[in-house]
Amino acid sequence: MTVRPMSEQSARKILSIFKAFNIRAGHVLMTRYVDTKFLASGGSADELKAGMLYAAQQGWLEVASHGVGLHLTQTGFEEM
Repeated sequence: MTVRPMSEQSARKILSIFKAFNIRAGHVLMTRYVDTKFLASGGSADELKAGMLYAAQQGWLEVASHGVGLHLTQTGFEEM
């Protein structure tokens, strides 16, 4: 599967949302906050989904709390 550059760009936008909330490695941010900020910044739902998938594949984020939160890994924190 080929990863499109937009997926990486979207994943980095998601990481910037974690940074804006001052989230550290090992902490969780509620998915609804990521969704709201991403969409408010002009991103689409498809870009958000692609970005989350890319971030998970890179080991930057993990789904936490039964899908209602995103766990920032140390690798993801270092990418911010």
